[in-house]
Amino acid sequence: MFLLAYNVLVFTIIGVMTMVSAWSPTVEAANIGASLLILFFVLTCGFYVNTDAIPLPLQWIQWLSYMRWGFISLMKISFGGVDFQAGLFSGDDVLAAYEFQNEQLPFSIGYLFALGCVYRVCGYVFFRMTNRTVGLEN
Repeated sequence: MFLLAYNVLVFTIIGVMTMVSAWSPTVEAANIGASLLILFFVLTCGFYVNTDAIPLPLQWIQWLSYMRWGFISLMKISFGGVDFQAGLFSGDDVLAAYEFQNEQLPFSIGYLFALGCVYRVCGYVFFRMTNRTVGLEN
């Protein structure tokens, strides 16, 4: 299950970066755009800030964040149903601390795959809209 979630996450990341590179007119603009996009995705994935603490006007970003759905998937796989040797807390307690106890693993992986497909389609559309020439056309 871990390999499935990991491969779907990589599929989605490649789609995001394809979209950003297709949308950007230069390499420098792509670097800036990717950095800003990753910043927003990191802030809304639930690792640094719980999703309930995100301001209401910015909560929609978490639905587009591949980091959120990848993080949920990998957390559910790693900590779901695990009991630690010390016995002080369980893996389900860790998931509850991040407020992921109600998230479903198949939904998270499926949504991540759907995001990857959407990002790739957007990348294709952006490539077609920019009509760049690379010197290979006759």
